[in-house]
Amino acid sequence: MKKTIALLIVTILSFSNTLFSQNNERNFNQILQTYYIEKDNMLLEHSIDFFNNINPDNKNLKHIIIGFFGGLFIDSPEIKNDFKNNIEKFQNENIKNMFTSLTNENIKTFMSKYPISPSFNDMNWAAFFSTGKTEYLDLIFNNCSEAENRTDFNLFLTGASAKWSLCSNSKQHEKVKEYLESNTTNREMAQEILNSDVSELKSNIVTIIKEQREKGIWND
Repeated sequence: MKKTIALLIVTILSFSNTLFSQNNERNFNQILQTYYIEKDNMLLEHSIDFFNNINPDNKNLKHIIIGFFGGLFIDSPEIKNDFKNNIEKFQNENIKNMFTSLTNENIKTFMSKYPISPSFNDMNWAAFFSTGKTEYLDLIFNNCSEAENRTDFNLFLTGASAKWSLCSNSKQHEKVKEYLESNTTNREMAQEILNSDVSELKSNIVTIIKEQREKGIWND
């Protein structure tokens, strides 16, 4: 199936962009992206309200739920138990099943078997936003080198989305910026990401995809 360039860009722009909107004092997207900084004492109530009033078929939803709540449940058994005791309040069966699995399984075991992909980056961003733990940034950063891949389209998108999202979030989250500044795993890559312009990275991704298609690559 052929994809348009516009759709491909939507694919690579991961969890660091606004995914949801909710008309309340602090929309759910803000809660998800700043929880590690500003805890939400009504997370359970807000989660029930949100998930009971959205389209449960949103494909991004699964990765965000797994990453955010999976990471949070490891860090906070008390919150995990609160969700476990209120599973029946989630109306959608798919959402209910996901929360049931997350309250009974360790997210790290699941993620260790998950294929490298842009969705894998999204899950790790979600886990970082819920916990503030840089071990999840490590997993994203480790994918950045795949941005040089010109054979495997999925790996290219994984690397490109890793670089783009780290760059974007380093402009918005001090902890991400500090992580890159102190990174010794690949200092050159970290500095490149820090010094990049978000819009230019996005434009470069589009250019690379177009060039590969002109060569007859990544057309399927």
